[in-house]
Amino acid sequence: MILQQFFQAYSFGEIMPVVNDMFPGTKKFSKQLEQGYRMMLNMRPVFSKKVIRYSLRQDPESKDTYIGADDREFNAPWEVCLGKQVVRERGVDLSDVELAANCLVNLCLQGRYPKDFEEAHQELMKG
Repeated sequence: MILQQFFQAYSFGEIMPVVNDMFPGTKKFSKQLEQGYRMMLNMRPVFSKKVIRYSLRQDPESKDTYIGADDREFNAPWEVCLGKQVVRERGVDLSDVELAANCLVNLCLQGRYPKDFEEAHQELMKG
């Protein structure tokens, strides 16, 4: 399934509580994340051969294992990211709504967003 389909499968009201569970304290950025979510729903995805691959990863410093995708996979215009397939490797037990939540945060923070999102992005970066 492409990323935009993950967003289309859930309302923002379903995604935001999961975002807050994954990243405690993000509830205060609900307005900015909802703006990004709504903008992404209205974009036409650019289909890409590249994927957003979730895998078991190891923190190089702590050696702790976590589930995530490489940040570089979000370093593209939103339309391109929205057209990428989202892939779960073996051992990744994230639900579809958890993938949608994680991708939303990553795109809002790291993706190449449209100018209309600049003010919201600046608010998110103040963190």
